[in-house]
Amino acid sequence: MNKIIGVLLITALASIGCGGHKSGGKTTVKSAWQSFGSGNYEESLNDFIELIPTQGSPAIVGAGWCCVRLGRLGEAQDYFAIASPADADGWAGWTFVRWGLDDSQDAIAKANAALQINASYIFSRDSRVDFHDLVWIQAASFFQLRDNSNCLAKIKILDANFSADLNGSGIDQILLAKLQSLGSARE
Repeated sequence: MNKIIGVLLITALASIGCGGHKSGGKTTVKSAWQSFGSGNYEESLNDFIELIPTQGSPAIVGAGWCCVRLGRLGEAQDYFAIASPADADGWAGWTFVRWGLDDSQDAIAKANAALQINASYIFSRDSRVDFHDLVWIQAASFFQLRDNSNCLAKIKILDANFSADLNGSGIDQILLAKLQSLGSARE
């Protein structure tokens, strides 16, 4: 992790030395998120890296989300770990990373942290990502951990009318089919 901090600082300092690149002006967190919102994740990532020395955790969380969207989960993990998120967006991004890296237990914990901050969570930069995704990740994680009781409890948050007999035959197939019918987490 120390290696990535060093690389980030060198990259950021080099970027600052070259000056801002947004129409001759300075890069801002707002402009970096605008690039993100336009789907320019690589550009947005470079902007956030440039902003890390002056903006700290908000820029690091932004860089983490860019890496999530770019499918670079190892890098995203490093960013979120460095940022130690204090907001729901940071915890939610970290949830997707831990889920993507097959760490079900930690994905549950990260989603819990996001949902504790905001039980009706909606990603401030992309409203298609919300608390449903976090709860779905938790349900799927509990399923992977073979914790059918907690899996069912999370499914019921997403579909209050769903019921299943945890002692009935084929419960694994029933829960899996329900998870599949609910879709998947969108990142």
